[in-house]
Amino acid sequence: MADTRLISFTSAGQDFAVPISSVREVVRVDSVEPVPGSRSPLEGIYVYRGSQILPVFSLPEIFGVVSGGQENLLMVVDIEGETLGFRIERIGGVADTPPVGEVEEYSGDLQIDPGAIRGVWKSPRGAFLLLRLNTVFGPYIA
Repeated sequence: MADTRLISFTSAGQDFAVPISSVREVVRVDSVEPVPGSRSPLEGIYVYRGSQILPVFSLPEIFGVVSGGQENLLMVVDIEGETLGFRIERIGGVADTPPVGEVEEYSGDLQIDPGAIRGVWKSPRGAFLLLRLNTVFGPYIA
């Protein structure tokens, strides 16, 4: 049976949730090595587990916002056969995927492909934007 749980996290002051089945792990990082000539939203590369080189993306830059927080955690995810990372401020927790009727349409200001945000889930712990990682990062891993 497929895992239908979500993991929540904060980036640039916004709360998000993604399927936990896409997340490999969250690691603490002090720095990411810049790639000469690269452009936003690629922040650089990170040597993961001592041997795998991961591209690291800035989620706030993808969404067109300025990050004011200290994002020293790296969420390592698998998307369409690719492994990549993006920085986050903190991990929230794990929850079951909400029923369809509990997910509202997103109508905020983030500058992103409309399909990247599945909707807004207003849970007892707060409101979370439900991300479709393949749509968020698809243009950058093709």
